Amino acid sequence: MGRNEEKINQTIDAFINQQKIRKNYYEISVRKAWKDLMGEMVDDYTTSIKISKEKLILEFSSAPLKHEISFQKEQLIRLLNDRLGKELIKEVIIR
Repeated sequence: MGRNEEKINQTIDAFINQQKIRKNYYEISVRKAWKDLMGEMVDDYTTSIKISKEKLILEFSSAPLKHEISFQKEQLIRLLNDRLGKELIKEVIIR
């Protein structure tokens, strides 16, 4: 990452913090990353995605998908944090 990119990222982070829109910004970012990483079909069965205190809270309309995702929590944390470029998520809760 070049010096200009670092400055841009710092400016964006400062703006997000200053405007108190951090939570909404990160939830939107996580939703987009979720759809990109998991695909359209998994996204269609995902009924809710929320972030609360470094926890990603997921709800599904499919019991088999819910069961399958429960075995992939650590991988999800790693994939989403990598995609977001920050360690936003430390735990996944599936409801």
